[in-house]
Amino acid sequence: MTAPVSVRGVSRFYGEAAALADVSLEIAAGEFIVLLGPSGCGKTTLLSILGGFVSPSAGQVFIGGRDMGGLPPAKRPTTTMFQDYALFPHMSLIDNVGFGLRMRGQPRRARDARALECLDMVGLSASAKRRPHELSGGQRQRVALARALAVDPDVLLLDEPLGALDLGLRRQMQEELKAIQKRVGTTFIHVTHDQEEAMAIADRIVVMNAGKVEDFATPAEIYLRPRSLFSAGFMGECNFLPARVEGPAGQGALALTGPSGPLTLPDAAFLGPAPAPGAEVTLCIRPEHLGPGPGGIPLGEGRIERLAFLGAHTRAVVAGAAGPLIAALPQTSPAREGDSIALWAAPEALVALPAAGD
Repeated sequence: MTAPVSVRGVSRFYGEAAALADVSLEIAAGEFIVLLGPSGCGKTTLLSILGGFVSPSAGQVFIGGRDMGGLPPAKRPTTTMFQDYALFPHMSLIDNVGFGLRMRGQPRRARDARALECLDMVGLSASAKRRPHELSGGQRQRVALARALAVDPDVLLLDEPLGALDLGLRRQMQEELKAIQKRVGTTFIHVTHDQEEAMAIADRIVVMNAGKVEDFATPAEIYLRPRSLFSAGFMGECNFLPARVEGPAGQGALALTGPSGPLTLPDAAFLGPAPAPGAEVTLCIRPEHLGPGPGGIPLGEGRIERLAFLGAHTRAVVAGAAGPLIAALPQTSPAREGDSIALWAAPEALVALPAAGD
């Protein structure tokens, strides 16, 4: 089963401190949503409110159109999967997976059939009689997922379930988790602080900071067209350049003055209405959208201070009139530390946001 989730004006206070401040989200049935943000941003508090483990100080949560106010976790159409797998060590895998069905009074034959079906979904039906201590961390993770899905929840809540796995296994499990979600069609709401993980698995990402939603969009939209300076900086390396709007430049463009001189920026770079002349803005430029050119928008000349070969590209720190900039140069770039380089920005990849405090 699956269901939409509606979060309407939810706040949660602990004394004077606000863990969540007026959070509203609309999640479609069958979506894979990731709550992403630094420690203390409120993502786990929001997940706990959805699961019924914490009550909101204000606001409402609806699942499948039904108000969840006052309903305990056992009465909600949700199941929560924690980072700690919490498997029963004395039970076989089939009994672990069928435990929730046992608590609901299902007869042995029916729950074993459902448990085997879910174990098969995660590739462990042949190990149904084994105990958790006989499994690897990734296999125990799969058993925990099978147990969560066995009770057929409308919404599966996942609290950093991959955090304890090593990098290689975590990436493998990301792919498997996404494939299983698509197969079962259940609404998944997944908490993580790992940007790469969020981008790999999410249909849409909720970027949170200080109890508020900074951005809510697809991974590509958040990375390429962030809605806030925090969102831009949190989703990977980004160059931030201050600029002032001077006025229209004709043909859908605006004239700006930046640290390296005059700039002409397409008005598509502004995610909202084009700002008035005199407005202070911040240009957001990803390192891979900077290059030695020529071509695009000139950002002046600088000196390469540091180079690091990272496999897919060479990371260059360039000091110049525009301040220190980070550029992703090609693998085969002949550049060396100390060289002078003129940097250009791809105009279609520029985003201009109101300056901090505006």
